[in-house]
Amino acid sequence: MEAKTLVSKLVSNIISWKIRSSTELVEEILNTLGCIIKKSKDLNSLVLDVIYTVNEVIKVRPTAAMLINCSRDILLELHNVINSKPKLPEAKEALLNKIRKIKGRMMNNIERIATIGANRIVPGDVIMTSAYSKTVMKIFEKALE
Repeated sequence: MEAKTLVSKLVSNIISWKIRSSTELVEEILNTLGCIIKKSKDLNSLVLDVIYTVNEVIKVRPTAAMLINCSRDILLELHNVINSKPKLPEAKEALLNKIRKIKGRMMNNIERIATIGANRIVPGDVIMTSAYSKTVMKIFEKALE
């Protein structure tokens, strides 16, 4: 699938609330970027498609802090990679490695947050939430263990 088609589908899923949590949003943009990077035929299209993807998704959810932070990390890595004037395979590998690191860091952080949050819940607590959050759900899972 072409980059614009993948991005259009992602944006549609965000707008229609098929993707709700900011964690899920970041996971989906990272997966989309991974597909786009793997399918890139040259450095120029790789750069343009990554920038396009980040811009389009941020337009839809400009207040998602995790999205902004992860996008900044990806764009900084893109900048560093391009400045080193690599061949296409090296550029792809560097960006895909960055995506893997971001995903790993995200999961570790959610796990730590869930552990801390679950430890703060005591029997009899009433907890209300007004939004879907993978992190909050993970806290509840840990609290029930």
